[in-house]
Amino acid sequence: MNRKEFIHQIGIICVSCSAAAIWLEGCTGIHYAQHQWDGKDQKIMVSKGEFLDKKRNTERKFIVVRNEQLDFPVYLWKNTDGYIALYMCCTHKGCELNPQNEFLICPCHGSEFDRLGKVQNPPADQDLLRFETREEGDFVCIFPSK
Repeated sequence: MNRKEFIHQIGIICVSCSAAAIWLEGCTGIHYAQHQWDGKDQKIMVSKGEFLDKKRNTERKFIVVRNEQLDFPVYLWKNTDGYIALYMCCTHKGCELNPQNEFLICPCHGSEFDRLGKVQNPPADQDLLRFETREEGDFVCIFPSK
């Protein structure tokens, strides 16, 4: 192997390792939050502390909430204006979405939605269902029935 081939191979290895690191970061970044169900007020109560990653001493950009009252999980994103709660059901054919970096992606047909639930890539042509959220003390409350 000559010098030029060696440098080319090392370059490919470095790019591959970088891509793998980014991919793995996306996989490990999903946090399934603990929550409480308030049947009286029909709301999901999530502690704001769920957004803290104590191991890394950082704040999570989003969390995923599974609730037995719903068929699909809820993507809960904290932004500068408060919280956004999206139903993780693709509006195209009803597949469960996967959160990946800044998008929610449908593994069935490739539809993509941004963090506001807006369609970014078809075949879906309707935005995601968005739930009302409200801050109540140390909790973020999600109202799936409203």
